Amino acid sequence: MSNCTFPEIDLCIPKSHIRILDSDIFHNAHSDGDNPPTRCLCLVQEEWLLHLVASNTRRACFQDAPVLPELSDIEVELLLSQPPVAASGTGRIHAKDGTEWIFVEMFYVPLLPSASVQRFPEMIENGDGTEDNYFSRISAMQGEAQNAAVLRKHPKSIQAVIAPLPQPVYEMAGDIVAEVCQSVLSCPFLDFSGRASIVPPATPPNILRPYFVACMVDHFLVALPYRPFTIIDCLRFSSNLLACDAAKYFILYQCIQAVAAVQRKGFLAGNVGLTDFVVRHDMWLEMKPIRLFEELIRLVIKDESAGEEETKRKEDPEDVDAGKISEWTTLWCLGKITNFEYLLALNRAAGRCFGHPDYHPIMPWVVDFSSSTEGYRDLTRSKYRLTKGDHQLDLTYQASDNGMLAHHIPETFSDLTFYIYKARRIPKSVLCQHVRKRWVPAEYPSTMERLYRWSCDECIPEFFSDPTIFQSIHPDLPDLAVPPWCPDVRAFLQFHRAALESDYVSQHLHHWIDLNFGYKLTGKEAIEAKNVVLSMHLPPRGLKNHGIQQLFAVAHPAKFRVLPWFAREPIPLIKVSAKGMKRRSSGDNLSVGKEDSGDDVSVDNVEMALPIENGNMCETLSPLEHLENLEVLIDFCISVDKEQPKLLDDFVPPLKQPETVLYYLRNDLQSVTCLAVDIFASSHMPHYFPSFSVLSKRVAYTKKTFAAVENKLPAELGGAVRALLSSKVFPYGAEQILADCERILPFPRYMQKFHQYAATIALTADHSILSEVLDDMDECDRELAFTFLKQLFSQSSEPHQWLVVLSDTVMKYCGVDRFGEMLLPLIQQVYGEGPPADKADYHAYVQLFQPEFLQSVAVRLGMGVFLRVWLVPLIEKLADVEEMLQRTGKTGHSVPVEEEQIFTLDDDDNGGVLDNVMVDAPDIVQTHVMSSLNWLAEEIGPVLTSRFISGNLLKSLSLCYSEQEKLQPVQLDVGQNEDLISPIIVAGDVAAWGVSQVLMDIASLYGRSFIWDHYFSYCAELVKEALRKLTPMNEAGLLGCLEMMQQILPQVTEAALYEHLPFQIINEILYPHVELLTSGLHIFPSGVATRRLLTLKWLNLVYTLASRIGRESARTMITSPLLVTFFGVFTKLYSAQPTSPTPPDGIPVPGRKSPNRDPPPDPHGSPFITIKKDQSSGELTVGTPVTLSLDSALSPPSTAPFHSSDGEETLQELKAVFTDEMASDAYIPFCALLGQFHMDEKLINSDFLHAMVVGSDEKPSISISGARLSRHNSGASTRSQRFGGEEAEVKGLRRQTSAVNASALDVDVIDYEESQAAEAKLLRDSQAGADRALRGNWLAYWQNEIGQDRRDEAWNVKQIPLQTFAAHAGSVKSLYVFDSEVSFMSGGKDKTVRLWSIRNTGDGNYSSTAAEGMYVDHKKPVTELKFMARERLAASCDGAVHLWDPWTVVTVYRPEVPTQATCMDTSSSPSSTLLIGYITDELCHVSRYDVRSKWGPCAGGQFKVSYGSAGLIRCLVTAPDNSWFACGFSAGVISVFDQRTGMMSATWKAHDSDIFQLLALSPTRLVSVASDNVVCVWDLTREPDERLVHKIAAFSEPLLQCGLAQRGHTADLVALLAGNRLGVVGDVLRGGTSLVTTKIRADVFKGNCVGLALLPMNRQLLVAGESGATLLLC
Repeated sequence: MSNCTFPEIDLCIPKSHIRILDSDIFHNAHSDGDNPPTRCLCLVQEEWLLHLVASNTRRACFQDAPVLPELSDIEVELLLSQPPVAASGTGRIHAKDGTEWIFVEMFYVPLLPSASVQRFPEMIENGDGTEDNYFSRISAMQGEAQNAAVLRKHPKSIQAVIAPLPQPVYEMAGDIVAEVCQSVLSCPFLDFSGRASIVPPATPPNILRPYFVACMVDHFLVALPYRPFTIIDCLRFSSNLLACDAAKYFILYQCIQAVAAVQRKGFLAGNVGLTDFVVRHDMWLEMKPIRLFEELIRLVIKDESAGEEETKRKEDPEDVDAGKISEWTTLWCLGKITNFEYLLALNRAAGRCFGHPDYHPIMPWVVDFSSSTEGYRDLTRSKYRLTKGDHQLDLTYQASDNGMLAHHIPETFSDLTFYIYKARRIPKSVLCQHVRKRWVPAEYPSTMERLYRWSCDECIPEFFSDPTIFQSIHPDLPDLAVPPWCPDVRAFLQFHRAALESDYVSQHLHHWIDLNFGYKLTGKEAIEAKNVVLSMHLPPRGLKNHGIQQLFAVAHPAKFRVLPWFAREPIPLIKVSAKGMKRRSSGDNLSVGKEDSGDDVSVDNVEMALPIENGNMCETLSPLEHLENLEVLIDFCISVDKEQPKLLDDFVPPLKQPETVLYYLRNDLQSVTCLAVDIFASSHMPHYFPSFSVLSKRVAYTKKTFAAVENKLPAELGGAVRALLSSKVFPYGAEQILADCERILPFPRYMQKFHQYAATIALTADHSILSEVLDDMDECDRELAFTFLKQLFSQSSEPHQWLVVLSDTVMKYCGVDRFGEMLLPLIQQVYGEGPPADKADYHAYVQLFQPEFLQSVAVRLGMGVFLRVWLVPLIEKLADVEEMLQRTGKTGHSVPVEEEQIFTLDDDDNGGVLDNVMVDAPDIVQTHVMSSLNWLAEEIGPVLTSRFISGNLLKSLSLCYSEQEKLQPVQLDVGQNEDLISPIIVAGDVAAWGVSQVLMDIASLYGRSFIWDHYFSYCAELVKEALRKLTPMNEAGLLGCLEMMQQILPQVTEAALYEHLPFQIINEILYPHVELLTSGLHIFPSGVATRRLLTLKWLNLVYTLASRIGRESARTMITSPLLVTFFGVFTKLYSAQPTSPTPPDGIPVPGRKSPNRDPPPDPHGSPFITIKKDQSSGELTVGTPVTLSLDSALSPPSTAPFHSSDGEETLQELKAVFTDEMASDAYIPFCALLGQFHMDEKLINSDFLHAMVVGSDEKPSISISGARLSRHNSGASTRSQRFGGEEAEVKGLRRQTSAVNASALDVDVIDYEESQAAEAKLLRDSQAGADRALRGNWLAYWQNEIGQDRRDEAWNVKQIPLQTFAAHAGSVKSLYVFDSEVSFMSGGKDKTVRLWSIRNTGDGNYSSTAAEGMYVDHKKPVTELKFMARERLAASCDGAVHLWDPWTVVTVYRPEVPTQATCMDTSSSPSSTLLIGYITDELCHVSRYDVRSKWGPCAGGQFKVSYGSAGLIRCLVTAPDNSWFACGFSAGVISVFDQRTGMMSATWKAHDSDIFQLLALSPTRLVSVASDNVVCVWDLTREPDERLVHKIAAFSEPLLQCGLAQRGHTADLVALLAGNRLGVVGDVLRGGTSLVTTKIRADVFKGNCVGLALLPMNRQLLVAGESGATLLLC
């Protein structure tokens, strides 16, 4: 065992795949090194592990475990030092060969299977084994003990009065371990019998289930899953996760649950500590079962001598107290251990571990290696400070004030330094990954001196002890050189170690400890020492198991100076210099040394000469120095471990307790109590947790810790802990603690339910318990539940299901802001990645897109947040067609083409054509998205629709073509479109169709203005931007716009098309497109493929328009300038070439032959349609070609060829797109549609085009898979039928000839039946939208708002009336607009509250709308209206407060108020608090009501807010974050109260008159409105004299009511003034712009205005009048 570890011997695991966890340097620093390892980390193949468990044979153990072939032994060693951790918390590696490798933590249990282990009959289950049975057994034992104690005249401890003691029962250890595996651990037990191991049911909660427990010859082997984080890691490095007491209670509750699970089965948990519990990111705990096995070892029957020896060993003071840092410090100060050993102990206490790059142990650089006799460094400064200098650190600290945490040092020891130090022993692959991607051996320091001067970090122990670190495994990287005055590495190590142990270092080492482990890491001491470390002050994110740990809060004592003959080890040979040590030079601050004395350096064997401070080690000591040092040491130890050091002389072993069952139960109880103190005291003490192997020592230490922090712990917990730490504590079982949480160890009342829910969440279908738990939690405690749920959402294999089931509950209780922090990043991921359709989670994934689910989300989050955040994933999903095609099994596979060859040329009819894929129905997810977007567009109105839905849909068209995969052609059987030149279909088109369909549905709802003023305007702006700067997103957007226009234009009526065609469609969209396509100045970022595809889509759209408007109109509007510009590019490209063009080099076209200069005579005649004009009648007939004189022809377009200055790359791209096939495929259809005579007349280069087409007779046409464009397919036949021609054989190709007569060519072809059908469809759509089409004032309002970015523009009242709501019999007294801005409430003098829906209907000219509902239970006029977002209840006040459901209009609750209520307000979500202000006996009160309880004010909810001097309470407002509420009084006083403490936080005289309105602008800003016509903005964080931020006193008329409209980081104030005037003050946060007042015109609103409400997202106003009418205007 001394040479091989137990995994090697027992399981044949390769040594390179094993890391010993408990036999490193720190563990053996104070031992003789003969202890075998008992805990190892192994990297094994998962398949091998499963085979071992399944076979359960000894033969499987003797087969060598596989090794990871792709990694070297050193790389595996590094992996074992820092195992990767998956989101689930397990370590796992995916090998290149497809195998899975896992990290397994293996424990050696030195228990003989044949040993006899004592059992306690009282704890062994009899009967059904239920919890009631267990509880009765424990109660019976405790009852017997109590009865015996009462009968005694002089009662003693419970253990002493139990008589007679039960007879012990013994069982074989092997049988007991098998029972443990079966009943407690639920894991396989391997006895190597060959029988299949029975896998028990699920493990109890909070117990870490082993992979297996194996019974070996003389021991047991436990294999556990690797979990990197324990409670002690959480307390040390992730303390923010335990900031609230609820998280600490949850951790402690789970610990007790784990102990109870062990005790419930008749076993004992033992001395469990912080390291015995592993933690997941969701704060779920699992206990390692190792302590259980240790308890079994303790119960093994031994002979008396062996028992005494064992007891003595356990109670040895050096073994017991060595884990306490004060004992280590005492040993070091007295010279009992070396500097090296003490530094290792400090590293271990700080959580540092060998081999881990992030928290490897550190030691000080002590010399600079410049000489063997001088060069000591200054230990009072950090190595970073010595290297960089004070000036650099000061600059860093000053520069960090600008947005960063102030710091001097980024890190005391970085992972980069670790890899540089150990570069000789680490493979190149790892170094290239962490140091630099390129391997440059010369960049690594070659000598120790260069390494010292290069490094800003501290040294590592290996440079004092390990000779292998100097030896390089790389052939091109030499060994690390030692100083020239050292003969070899071993001599250097002895020199370096001797320097570390020298008197100079020993007397100054405590300064270095203060810098790296002590009080100079934080506070003003760190600033003075220039030692503020950035990584220590960064807020931790998630669980961590490494970091900088501060062990001491006071100065570390210096080492006692002793005479040399009392030293522990022989003194090294010293070369004494007569000259004292001083700095080498004034400019060198790297080290402290002597002046060069010129003395020779002698080397005797391997002992190096070292300098000693002042030249004399035996300096005379002061008589009082030892006493002073001792006092300092005692004070230090008390501050660290809360007790005096024992100095290893006064240890008194405790009396041995009788080992009965109650004794062991008490041990378990006190272990749990110690855990409670460790967990709760961690927030108030340094994060140092000593380990104790004897429970009595641990309890004694815990008592001292508890005494120091008792007043800082929760009061109810303090009393319980004090009682449970008593030596006479009643031995409660863990199950009893859980059953009686309030009496024994108090827990919050929700803890049991929450633990039950967390333990069974994966199995339960009833999630109502979560609402009950969250109801019982306060706001701070809910952070615990939200942390758990966040990890559940992010790490679950079915996140969509959890989001559907729990999102409403989470949003209800966490509020908008907390929900955004917790789940919004996850929402993007969940919506983007959908499961396959055959998975169970797919149904939940579909629900995420349904309108019902989205409506619930919008209600909880508020429409503003929903539109800004939740809408984006929906639109992105609509534009993502890949997932939709793959899930439905209707994938249009991409045609395999070469790069930039999107449209392949085929040699035959069948070559390269994929199987047809029918898209007879859209994807179900896409269908739900389209339905949800249509529902949302109808819900939120035209302005928000254009801003958030249609605007984003237009932008998403770019996403449809943003990737090369989306430009790949697909084969979809969607029918032939007769109006297309090239019916191409690429993958992006499928997504664009869905986007276009939603855009068309929106246009059908709100009218065709959306098409012309919104959609096509966006297309025009996009092409203008592309002409200025062509980017990949611009070109993708152009593709999407052309496809969208292709889909929408057929639905447009003829009249509308003729109205917008010349200017908007042609001049603003089509002509800039053709300029861009034919420009020699623009090169497409995505290359030839995108330019060719955009050209074909442009041709399709132009041809569709020409076919739609008829021949004569097309000749007038389409030919020039569109076709003239398009066909002119061929002359520019090829005019210098007399032959037909060929593709440029580098872009080969299959099957193409080089044309001759002169085309050969065609035996079948010309391939063109020829026309002859009769001279007498002037009639045009088909005949032989004639040459006509075109006197009326337009001036020819520029045909000047492109110059070389235009760019060779652009020229090659143009030639690759505008080929002779492109000319042929475009020229022939337009000749057939417009006539060859017209084309020859308009196109100056028609003869050149003729030659190009003739030269391409025998060349195959462009073929798009699934939608071929060729002159011999069905598409050509269709075109022939459309133009009424016959087929003719021309040069072997099937060409189309037109046989139409002249009259057919001269008359516009307009399908009036189609036009009438389109008009009827539009009429039906408008009727279906309930007359939502924009017209009149609504159209003017929408056109003013559309497309304008008003975030930096103040509110502008345009006085456009939109809608009138008239139903109240008297004056309107109050208004409240719901968050969605689609409905509002109005309370009137007629004692009713009416509910209204805001929908654009009519033209806005005094169109009145009926109320949707009416609440009639009030007895007086309704003066105030509010809404409780969390409970979805309306609150109305007429002196009495009513809570009612606005959807059912039914009263829910009427709070009892002592007198008439004068004002009220509601807290924002997630609070359920209603605040009501009232007056009794000239005293003003505010009562808080929790509407969930429906009785009286909640605890501490009655505030006495003022006395008579402040006047009467007039108004009330709560903070947006519910932290405070403010009251305004008639005497102009404002009082602010903290809702959490109930204390008044501020009060001041704000105005000279009555304050009638308060507005909460932010958690720190308050706005007050007074009857003196003054509005003030207050900063609640400032001192009273500086609290006023802005004062607005420019109102000339009396103020009636004000409203705030948030605008980014500022807000506008809109005020209603007397005389029907409106005033607007922009940007009130910055002092406000000048006041702009507007008088509401009499023709807009009749009567006097008395109320105001704002709709900030829509920039609309609600103005209430005395007549009972409310007007919506903008």
